[in-house]
Amino acid sequence: MVEFYLLNKRYTQAIKIVEKLKENFEREAIFLYYEGMCYEGLREIDKARESYREALDINPNMEKAKEHLKRIINI
Repeated sequence: MVEFYLLNKRYTQAIKIVEKLKENFEREAIFLYYEGMCYEGLREIDKARESYREALDINPNMEKAKEHLKRIINI
């Protein structure tokens, strides 16, 4: 469901789902990655950076998070 909202640029709806996932499940890198994508879409770049970095703290090999963080690092 999160991916559907992200693909359709419905970031506010996507972030609500991500927040519920984070509340109800163990800390997962994929949730933080999705959160970063939501914030990036909403142009909240500082929050996006933080989410991507947290995702990489959990899973340093998450290439998607590395790519997104690299892209926004200097914004």
